[in-house]
Amino acid sequence: MEQLEDEYPGDTDWHSFVRLYEENYLDDNARTLAKALDGNLDMAVVLYGKRRVVVDRAKSARPG
Repeated sequence: MEQLEDEYPGDTDWHSFVRLYEENYLDDNARTLAKALDGNLDMAVVLYGKRRVVVDRAKSARPG
């Protein structure tokens, strides 16, 4: 498996990245996901936000 930590930009960049997602996606759904991720709210809000972006794009791409 790849050494993902080699790609980690550092805490400051990670927290900035998370804050971007929190602005739009920090809600009860993200908090519920965080519980399933052992309380990791940062990871939950990013995963939830990424999923929402994909779903929203798919909906807008549907014809008619």
